[in-house]
Amino acid sequence: MITLNCISTSSGKLEHIRKLLSSSRVLKVVPNMFVEGVVEETCGHLNALSKLAHARKYSSGPILVSDETLEFIGMPEDEQPRAMVRRTAGLNATDEEVIMHYESIFKKNDTNKINGLLKSYYAIDNAKGKREVFVLQESMAFRCPPARIFVKDRPLSSFHYLESYGCFFSELDDKEKTSYIRKKGKNLVILIEDFLSDAHNNLKVMK
Repeated sequence: MITLNCISTSSGKLEHIRKLLSSSRVLKVVPNMFVEGVVEETCGHLNALSKLAHARKYSSGPILVSDETLEFIGMPEDEQPRAMVRRTAGLNATDEEVIMHYESIFKKNDTNKINGLLKSYYAIDNAKGKREVFVLQESMAFRCPPARIFVKDRPLSSFHYLESYGCFFSELDDKEKTSYIRKKGKNLVILIEDFLSDAHNNLKVMK
C-alpha cells in the first residue's frame, strides 16, 4: 500500500477526494486538514501548485491537494466564478452565503438553468522531488432553486442537477454519492498510481 496524504482546509473536499480515490487497491488515502496561509493565485493550476508547496512544509511522504475552477457557459465575464468558485461570495463565506450568492446570479439573469464546466486540479508530490498536476473536468447542469439538503463545504452540490437520477447531487444518499464520485475518479486513480510508481507524463486531462 502507498500512503497518500490528502490535504485541504475543507472537510467536504477531503471526503470528496476519499470517495474519488476509493476504487484504488494500492492507495491508502489519509485525510489531513490543511494549514492556513496559502497565497492564492489567479488560476486553478497555479492555486493547486501553491497549495502543494505550502503543504510540503508540514507533511512528509506523498501528498495530494486540489483546486477547482468553474465556468458558466454563455454567462458574462463579470459573473464567471473561474478560480473564485467559493471565494466569489466572500473570503470567509459560509455555505449558506455561497448558496445565496449563486442564487442571486440565477435571479439576475432571470433563469433557473445554467450549464457549466468544472475543472478540478489535483497536484501531487511523490516526496522524491517530482510533482505533477492532473486535471479532471466535468460538464455540469446547475438548477435553481437549489435543493434544501446541503453537503458541508460543498454548497454547489445543492445546485448540481443530475438528469440520470432526477435530483440534485446533494439529495443522493451516501451510497449513491460514493458510486457517482468513484466512477469519475477511476482514470485519476490510474494516473496517481502510475505517478507514484514513477511511470508518468507532464500533464493529463480527463473528460
